[in-house]
Amino acid sequence: MLFHAPLLSFHLVVLGDLSGEEQESTSLFSSKPYAIFKGHTADILDLSWSKNYFILSSGMDRTVKLWHLSRAECLCCFQHVDFVTCVAFLPKDDRYFLSGSLDGKLRMWHIPDKKVKFITALTFVKNGKFAVVGTYNGRCFFYSTDQLKYHTVVDVRSTRGRNAKGHKITGLAVHGDKLLVTSNDSRIRMYDVRDKALTCKFRGAQNERSQIRAAFSPDGRHIVCGSEDKLVFFFIAVA
Repeated sequence: MLFHAPLLSFHLVVLGDLSGEEQESTSLFSSKPYAIFKGHTADILDLSWSKNYFILSSGMDRTVKLWHLSRAECLCCFQHVDFVTCVAFLPKDDRYFLSGSLDGKLRMWHIPDKKVKFITALTFVKNGKFAVVGTYNGRCFFYSTDQLKYHTVVDVRSTRGRNAKGHKITGLAVHGDKLLVTSNDSRIRMYDVRDKALTCKFRGAQNERSQIRAAFSPDGRHIVCGSEDKLVFFFIAVA
């Protein structure tokens, strides 16, 4: 299958056959496309195709549009404030995608909610090899700093109880292979960067509404964190 989105076209054209059978080389030059999606009002700048046959298109009309090969109409439109120059599905979860715009912002969207998932914390691990992005719904996304490629995601939440739903990530801190995650469920969690395993959880500091960030001591042996009850908590960084 080929995608065709010339700079001076407002339509997304899909060429080829979805049967998976090998096509003769002449079919690539057929004058009859498999599908044409209409909806953009200005030049199309980028495309992304998911494993479930969803397509994202972004353009100079300041939108990202969601399509599926089984439907002729646009499924959803995501409005931006400037030209959307690049777009990409998360490889392992096509409910999410990233968009880059000329307003200088990288946005993460959750398609079922039709809303942007706000980035609330950011840090680097492995001496800058990976960027870690904390979001409003309690997830930490890992990206390689080489072209910002998706690596993995960690759900920061409890397995049961009222904290089983993810809460806003309010702070990220790193010391060696330890990643410290502060969130609005009044918990501080420590993960091993190497295998992304949860190694320890700290309770005591109250953090339900604020943007509080716990931090390591310079030697990495202790953790300090503020609290909404006007106290400062110190913990021993075990493991």
